[in-house]
Amino acid sequence: MTNMNNISSDYFMENKDKDYSSYLERSKEKILHIHGMSDDVVPFESVNIDLNNILIKEGNHNLERPDMIEQWIKPIIKFIEE
Repeated sequence: MTNMNNISSDYFMENKDKDYSSYLERSKEKILHIHGMSDDVVPFESVNIDLNNILIKEGNHNLERPDMIEQWIKPIIKFIEE
């Protein structure tokens, strides 16, 4: 349905071994993390920081698909309103 997850090989090589989680520690209560449980690009088990999570059971790495958006749009609105 979409093709939004393409990145350049240079970007991938520059970032593939970097751990950005330390940048999240300061404000993690303000961060909403949406993750597909069938994501084979970035498995949920690789997320090593406790965040406000919305886990999409059938979701893969492409959560912009209309059928995926239906699963996370209302929880996002609720998070923003709080």
